[in-house]
Amino acid sequence: MRSYPHFHRLEALWSLRTMRSFRGHSRQDLVKGEISELLFRHRKTQQACRIFLDWLKGEASEATPKEVSQFARDLQAGRIVKGFTYQRRVFYATVLKTLMSFGFVGKATRYRKGIVYLAVLQPVPKRLPLLTTWVGFSYLVAEAWNRDMLSVPGDTAIEGFGGENGR
Repeated sequence: MRSYPHFHRLEALWSLRTMRSFRGHSRQDLVKGEISELLFRHRKTQQACRIFLDWLKGEASEATPKEVSQFARDLQAGRIVKGFTYQRRVFYATVLKTLMSFGFVGKATRYRKGIVYLAVLQPVPKRLPLLTTWVGFSYLVAEAWNRDMLSVPGDTAIEGFGGENGR
């Protein structure tokens, strides 16, 4: 069996990040929480993530690397949202890397387009787990992601393992 040393670092970082962000919130606030607020702590990163997810949903939940690169250039130049700039390098290193490492955005091969980035629907159990555990936090994050990604017409996102809409 192969060992992945970076996975434990990601898991530790994730648990610290989620424990800090979930502390002091009621269950209703967590269930209504936006995915960018649950994943990132800094406001500017949250806003960059929200802008990217809105853009990705507008692209039918998939985009080629060239389109994502153009999006990052436009974001850096401030052409997407007036008055908001976010460095291209930081976007790739923080937002896109985090979304891909947690499995929210994946790469797939399409016949005509080649490689594309696309939103991945998360498998969510029907029964709500205990919220004070790691499983409970991941349930809330996956539920928020699916709710956010399913709010748009178009079904090009990959479904989770659990059947209809990841359930």
